[in-house]
Amino acid sequence: MLKKIIFLSVIMFSMLGSCKLRMSEYPYNAAELTEKYYLYERRANKQLLDKEIEVKGILSQVTKDSKKNTVIILARRGEPYGVKCTFAPNASMPKSPLELNTEITIKGTCKGLSGHVIITNCHLVTRQ
Repeated sequence: MLKKIIFLSVIMFSMLGSCKLRMSEYPYNAAELTEKYYLYERRANKQLLDKEIEVKGILSQVTKDSKKNTVIILARRGEPYGVKCTFAPNASMPKSPLELNTEITIKGTCKGLSGHVIITNCHLVTRQ
């Protein structure tokens, strides 16, 4: 019986080790990207850290950081974390304000997980 348990444990661990981090093609979905980072942070970093990516999601918050750069959060309604996008100082912003709860796509450099998935040097690709 103990040999069976050990055997099954070895098989389970080998299967977990071979699991791939699967995400949709570009642009990444913000909710899916956040979930994958929370579940597989090391794998997500290997795949995405310091790479330019596109992320599509629902705009839940627009603020400014201490350097007066625009910062937006792409997250599902009621979710505490999502994708935090800091726009480059020279990024052109639309003349009309961004509307909350609308879908937008941004492009920027992935910097990993710190509460939110952090994307820097962003610029707006599309908005609906």
